[in-house]
Amino acid sequence: MEFDSNIESLRAAFWQIIIASGPILGVALTVGLVIGILQAATSINEMTLSFVPKLVIVLAAMAALSSFMMQEMTDYFRTDPPAEMIAQVPTLDDVLGLGGLELQSLIDFMLVLFLHTLRLSAFFLSAPFFGAAAIPVQVRVIVSVAIAFGFYGLIDVPDPQNLPFLSTIEVALIEVVIGLSLGLAFTIAFSAVALTGEKIAASAGLGFAAQMDPNSGGQTPVISQFLNLFAIAAFLSLDGHLHMIGLIRMSYEVLPLGQPFKFSAFITGGLAAAGHMFTIASQLMLPVVSILLLANITVGVVTRSAPQLNLFSFGFPLTILTCFVALYVSTAPFASGIAEMIEFILEFIEDTIGEAGVG
Repeated sequence: MEFDSNIESLRAAFWQIIIASGPILGVALTVGLVIGILQAATSINEMTLSFVPKLVIVLAAMAALSSFMMQEMTDYFRTDPPAEMIAQVPTLDDVLGLGGLELQSLIDFMLVLFLHTLRLSAFFLSAPFFGAAAIPVQVRVIVSVAIAFGFYGLIDVPDPQNLPFLSTIEVALIEVVIGLSLGLAFTIAFSAVALTGEKIAASAGLGFAAQMDPNSGGQTPVISQFLNLFAIAAFLSLDGHLHMIGLIRMSYEVLPLGQPFKFSAFITGGLAAAGHMFTIASQLMLPVVSILLLANITVGVVTRSAPQLNLFSFGFPLTILTCFVALYVSTAPFASGIAEMIEFILEFIEDTIGEAGVG
């Protein structure tokens, strides 16, 4: 699926949210505004007068518009996907250069293949998307072994016949540490998207709209998961997964099997990734949060001048509707920022590998 198609899909999803929820939010906003004006004109500050009519009218509007909302959602999900969304598995030949198998003995072959698999498996365990809870462990193992077959014959490995048992364990531990370090640095930097969604949800008052995230095991705002799924789709459409596998292959040239490396470079890289996470998240959330800040200032001024137009009757519908419109308008800039983030993360991982192999 092309990157531009992902942008159009995200824009269409945000527009569908506006179409489905906009009428209800508009009714709630209008009713709250009318009741607030009436209370301001009559000096009646009874809370039930602003809550009960609004609840009844909103429920009536939901009942009246339910068929329209269901029809819109049905039409949206029945739309035929574009040709770019048809599953096309890209080849690994350009990235891996599949090598031939040189079998000398079954035991040596299995040992070498096992050493090839360790770094890949550790990376797939800790990296985003690759290590998602939705992907079964069996699938990750099969993918690791399949890619290890592609690496076979292309990577210099110690001679298994001259490798003592304790040295084999040491090499295996080093491979696991390298794979986990690269995967965690990638995960930390990629978490900028989730952080962006959480801050946007908190600014819009949608922090309570959360659901269980199987990857983190905790409650995550729906907007955060929505943006994270788009980032993963963009990552795949830009062939980021192939570039990452290519970086793993390159790491064997910089950090050969059984050779010492600078572990401090991975520690420094992890700390730097955390700093980049906050920087990238700030840049991604800035347009939407700025619009929401102006909306909140407007709500504050209105409620200050007319206390009857309180947060519940006027503020929440306005900020939520503003959030959806801002997300729809900023789809293209957000997608461009995601593409730049992915490119930066790949360069950052490559630099981290290079620093770990120096000296």
